[in-house]
Amino acid sequence: MWIVVVAAVAPWSAMSFLDIHPAWLIVLLTGSAVAISVLGVRFYYRHRMLRYFRKHPDAPAG
Repeated sequence: MWIVVVAAVAPWSAMSFLDIHPAWLIVLLTGSAVAISVLGVRFYYRHRMLRYFRKHPDAPAG
């Protein structure tokens, strides 16, 4: 719960502290959200694939 609050407040405090334009902040947040989601999906599918091949060692790879 606290992580969500910090994630919501931190960009605005950083913007006022570093004097960043809001448009750049939106670009930065969007880029980081895309990167986090892409990495999360990649790790999720890799984990699923590894678990599947552990259960079915005779399955064809690829």
